[in-house]
Amino acid sequence: MEQMLKKYNGMKAALFHAGFLDETFKILEGMRDDKNPEFPFEMLSIFLMNATTMLHDLRRAVTPSTEDVSRADALVHDIKGICLSIGAMRIKNVAETFRLYFLANNIKGLQTYRPDLLYFLWPWEYRCIATAHQLMDEYSLFKQRIDSLMKLSEEIVSAGGKLT
Repeated sequence: MEQMLKKYNGMKAALFHAGFLDETFKILEGMRDDKNPEFPFEMLSIFLMNATTMLHDLRRAVTPSTEDVSRADALVHDIKGICLSIGAMRIKNVAETFRLYFLANNIKGLQTYRPDLLYFLWPWEYRCIATAHQLMDEYSLFKQRIDSLMKLSEEIVSAGGKLT
């Protein structure tokens, strides 16, 4: 059990160190109790399910034959919101970058939101689409690492261990 807990804590620390998770996840962990020791991971499971659906829709929105950058912006806004709820920092940061590129199409909006970034007026559609793909890649990496952490946490709890 001690080995599994040590591995779990190391994996979790690596997620924080690499910027995948932020302090919000620690708050979720603080909501864990004896009746629901897997609470943070239940929240992560809901996040993964919702994000998977949103990213599937985003992939469709940035496909050349059906390109809809406005729809992509709405989806990225929603993705950013659910990232904030669980502390998925790296995905949220890429979503913010997408938003800046999207606002570059609207000079008035960009002047209001981030006037220091007006030089980003280079083909904004290209930047939006490239950043949407980066968002999908970042999500895949996040999901892979979180799935490993969740599997280990389930093994610990099943074996009678307690996560702290």
